[in-house]
Amino acid sequence: TPRTCVVDNIDHQLHCPSSSFTFPFVFKSAWGGEGKRVFLVHSETELQKCLELARCWERENVGGYLFQEHIPTGGRSLRVAVIGADMYPYWRVQEGGDGFYTNLAKGATIDTASYPDLMAKACLRLQPFCHATGINLAGFDFIFNEKDKDPEPLFLEINYGFRTRGLGGPDSYLMLLERAVREWKENLSDHKHRIFAQTG
Repeated sequence: TPRTCVVDNIDHQLHCPSSSFTFPFVFKSAWGGEGKRVFLVHSETELQKCLELARCWERENVGGYLFQEHIPTGGRSLRVAVIGADMYPYWRVQEGGDGFYTNLAKGATIDTASYPDLMAKACLRLQPFCHATGINLAGFDFIFNEKDKDPEPLFLEINYGFRTRGLGGPDSYLMLLERAVREWKENLSDHKHRIFAQTG
């Protein structure tokens, strides 16, 4: 992952000083989605504005945020949708601007073909994680440092509720989900038969 420090509340920030991060760095609320409440902080003035927002969020009982190292990505992030035992990777690409926000809600486009080696690398890293945790329905976000010659996938977050546009829309998603459920039920049935055969 990028270097990250999670802050429970404003008081806790004493244990996680923003001064340990160099500008620009990422300020992100523990709440929200689609790029909301996520900011690329360039200066002390911008940081103070973010902290004031955090105080407002705490008063609304939606506290918690993080500081995170900024990784230059070339305006692209990788979403890997895990549905059952299958993985469906696709890029979200933001043309122009500073390339920080790569959310579809902020104008990014979907690319399912570029950098297949990096997509495969992220899926390969993700497989043991899903096996160890049992997670089989979620959207995982990765980024790659564009300055590295052979970049490793950097894990950003897990989205248990995720948009389906990158999978072809709701109908396509439901078809993939139904297929995964059928395969899960078949594997469960096979597993029960094997246990029964072993125990007599």
